[in-house]
Amino acid sequence: MKTTWLLNTDNDPLGAARQFLQYLWVYAGLEGMLVPVYQAEGIGVTPSLVTNPGDLARADPFAPLVTVNSAKLVSHLVDSHAGARIAMVMRPCEARALHWLVDQGGLSLGEWLVIGVDCLASYPVMDFEWRVKKAGAVESLTRETLRFARHGGVAPYRYRHACQMCAFPAAQDADLSLELLGLPVKQHMLVTARSQEIARRLRLHELTDGAAPPAFISQRQTTLAGLTVRRQRAHERMTQAISADAPAEVDSLLRHIAGCAPCLECLHACPVYAGDFMPSGDGGAELSRLAKRWLQACVACGMCEEACPRHLPLTAIISRINRHIQEAALSASDAYPLGIAS
Repeated sequence: MKTTWLLNTDNDPLGAARQFLQYLWVYAGLEGMLVPVYQAEGIGVTPSLVTNPGDLARADPFAPLVTVNSAKLVSHLVDSHAGARIAMVMRPCEARALHWLVDQGGLSLGEWLVIGVDCLASYPVMDFEWRVKKAGAVESLTRETLRFARHGGVAPYRYRHACQMCAFPAAQDADLSLELLGLPVKQHMLVTARSQEIARRLRLHELTDGAAPPAFISQRQTTLAGLTVRRQRAHERMTQAISADAPAEVDSLLRHIAGCAPCLECLHACPVYAGDFMPSGDGGAELSRLAKRWLQACVACGMCEEACPRHLPLTAIISRINRHIQEAALSASDAYPLGIAS
């Protein structure tokens, strides 16, 4: 059963999160942590493996930028750090991708610890860069973004398309979760453990400021419910706005990708694409089956769209195709309720 704890932030939610992660490093006996950290040039933040807890002073799990779904990095790290005790700080779409990879049997996390964070959404790269210059530093932009956590974030039209449509911004599928949405984060945030055993083993009674009052948990849930409704409306608007000549089903998407550009950057950026098929204009039943499996695994992180040099609305396109796949499956089950389709 989940347990939720209070973490006072003393007017510095980013600093409180960093300190919590540093203490957790010691209590969990970690050897490393995959977490977004500031880059040397000072205008970016990228998931990186930190092997010294002191380097968490450069960590920023709330920065409004996503350049890579960190689940893609985990596959390589698991191979090179077999048996190590490592934690991963992940946004919800990253955690979804990670658990899909685990469920497919191609990834074993062993003793790794998954730490989820509520996502305050992220900007397109170009927007992020000019906002950082305006704010003076990435950290300043993060702190500005955190001011809106209580209300579910700043005006949604400023976000990446994938973030505008995302109905699941809450930390999930994690051993521990740092929770911000709906809360006055200058005063406190919440820490939720997936089980009482995890809370006991990581000594959350020492790392936090005690059990969370039910009112705070309810306050967050109310905000999340409203945020989900707004994002679902945005999703409907954006899928309806797709041009008529955009791919609308699996085979047409494969033909589009095959003839679009030789780069295939959309596939390379996807955290759940395993390279088990290559789009072609020829189609075929097996290619369609593999592609459908890939599309249904989509975690809606939008990395394909960010990578596309033509800036196609791939997040909305794939979502629409997935809806058609689901509708077709429902129609088939209605036609053959006893599972006797030939």
